[in-house]
Amino acid sequence: MNQQLLNLINGDSSRYPHQLAEQHPRVLELIIASSQSDAFGAYLQSLLLDDRGNRQGFSSVVISEISTLIQANDERLLGYSLNETDVWGHVKEARHHLEESGTAFNKEGFFAAAERGETMKLVLFLKAGMKINATDHHGKTPLIWASSFGQLPCVGLLLANQAATESQDSGGYTALHWAAANGHAEVIQLLLEHGANANAVSKTGRTPLIQAAARGQRDAVMVLMEAGAYINHQDEEGETALHKALQQGHVHVSEALINHHADVELNNKAQINAYAMGLKHSNIAIRRLLSEKKFISQK
Repeated sequence: MNQQLLNLINGDSSRYPHQLAEQHPRVLELIIASSQSDAFGAYLQSLLLDDRGNRQGFSSVVISEISTLIQANDERLLGYSLNETDVWGHVKEARHHLEESGTAFNKEGFFAAAERGETMKLVLFLKAGMKINATDHHGKTPLIWASSFGQLPCVGLLLANQAATESQDSGGYTALHWAAANGHAEVIQLLLEHGANANAVSKTGRTPLIQAAARGQRDAVMVLMEAGAYINHQDEEGETALHKALQQGHVHVSEALINHHADVELNNKAQINAYAMGLKHSNIAIRRLLSEKKFISQK
């Protein structure tokens, strides 16, 4: 184990990034080289963000380890030590830091930090005693807020601190539903690898796949299908992900669902199936897609 990293994590070997060292030794070297830099925290967060679309993907374990390093670095900058015996002193100090930053110690500030991707403030709120699965007036947790806005470092930090993936808001939607609706594929993958249910059902019977399809989020749809999402699940209106994609004119999502054997003959409560809906669609590309489906099925 590298001594510089051990110092960063206050000698706590349980927080050492063993999988990162094994799977990505070059990345670990770069982390160690930049650990004394003022931009170290920003560099750690950049590892989890794929702005150029060509970053080598990390496993959920490695993302959790990087998230732990982000938290450890934030704690270091704030002057915390795991060796301190005065736990209540940490609480008081964390609340003092929040006040100095102009942030009140309340749920609204906690949720705002998750939404905005402010990892250091999340660390402060947790140090100050805020419950990680606290809910707002809509039943949303910090994990739901971070997932909804695609804040991958915050999602990783919250999951590393045992945030519940299956908490539901007032509509019955989980963090996975919100990440799917907004097309945050990497967040979806991380949530799934931390045990999120790909087939969680909202109060109206909607799954994450239906949410993604309705919004035209093809990458999210693909990740969910690969994770075993039920393609032909019907919501309380009897509509499938394919129904929703067709209604909104999402050609590429509709095509992906059909290619993965979505049932075009399932009727919704209005007794309309996806096949009939597609053939009458105003979008010529969708009409062509369903016409080709008929041709293939008759061969």
